Amino acid sequence: MQDIMVEKAVKGFILMKVEIILLFVTSIFLFGSCGQNNNNISNIPNVPVNLTINLDLPQYQDLNFIGQYVYENGG
Repeated sequence: MQDIMVEKAVKGFILMKVEIILLFVTSIFLFGSCGQNNNNISNIPNVPVNLTINLDLPQYQDLNFIGQYVYENGG
């Protein structure tokens, strides 16, 4: 009877160790993938822009609404 209890205790201890190792390996994968991603390549140049637009003019009225744009040719 005592041998069975010892065997169960050993199996429980081994199972607990395996669970801890699996938790550790899983956390390494989860937190190891949280790094900086410098693969963001933009086609928009990083240059300063100084532009004043009169939103009352008819060609710029769409800019008063979120998500709208106006294409300016030239500058």
